[in-house]
Amino acid sequence: MIVYKYNDKKYYTGIHTCQKDPISGGFLFPEYDTYTTIEPEILLNKVQKWSGSNWIQIDDNRGIWYRTTDGSEILISEIESSITGLTKLKKPNEDYTWNGTSWILKPESERLPIYKTNKFKELNYKIISKLMYVKKLKSLDTVRGTFIDEYKKTHATIAAVDASIALIETDLFEA
Repeated sequence: MIVYKYNDKKYYTGIHTCQKDPISGGFLFPEYDTYTTIEPEILLNKVQKWSGSNWIQIDDNRGIWYRTTDGSEILISEIESSITGLTKLKKPNEDYTWNGTSWILKPESERLPIYKTNKFKELNYKIISKLMYVKKLKSLDTVRGTFIDEYKKTHATIAAVDASIALIETDLFEA
């Protein structure tokens, strides 16, 4: 005999084949499980829940969701959690806003100027850090009184700026 098990919250957990009881002739049912002989219908993104007389389909909202207010990520771990104000669609960047069904590009007047975006600020910090490092090397060289020709100094500065420009082009303009 096949039975369909469910847990203490009445969510379907699996199938069990009951063995014949050699003494009574009946069936041996699983200990510590609740079960029914009614088979649940398995559907994608649904969880089956026993109502007491039949199986009902519950949306399985577990997983990563994004807040529609700011696009921040949230992990849902409970089956019947509320998803009000959440979407499965990741916000492309801070120039987008939620319109009720999808992320849309904000009007030009509402977008942050590129120099105020978080990515730009991070890259600006990297550029300044690299240039300060080159300046520090030059000043250390002067203090020690050693000679590094102008070509090497210029080359180091250009390499730092080139690397920073590549970061800006990749992270801001091709994203």
